[in-house]
Amino acid sequence: MVHDGNAADAATELADCLQERGYRTKLIEPLTGPPRLKVTNPAASVLTETIISHAGAFWWPWLDQIGPQADVPGAADIIARVLAVADETITAAGCRARTGRNPVPREGHTIRPNGVPPRFLRSAIPAG
Repeated sequence: MVHDGNAADAATELADCLQERGYRTKLIEPLTGPPRLKVTNPAASVLTETIISHAGAFWWPWLDQIGPQADVPGAADIIARVLAVADETITAAGCRARTGRNPVPREGHTIRPNGVPPRFLRSAIPAG
């Protein structure tokens, strides 16, 4: 559906679409500023994000665009992918992602207990 600039209607439609997928939503319409939609994965309430509906698009709170208001199902797909529990994550090819599992080291490589290969730890330390 194409919206005529009514951000609240677009947020309501996005809420309906996400609720159909099993997410909890709450529309927040502040006195000043654009409407916001709080979206929570009921399987893991820590997976909660606030979506902003403004200027013909949906936005993450860090102001990266999710997608146009004209493509509510597409925006819902992206939000659902971000808020999915690790074991529910599906790759673009339709295969279950390996997220949430312990890394398997390649032959000759070691993995530290925190799951980070030593070569990455060295690159994160600034040269002094």
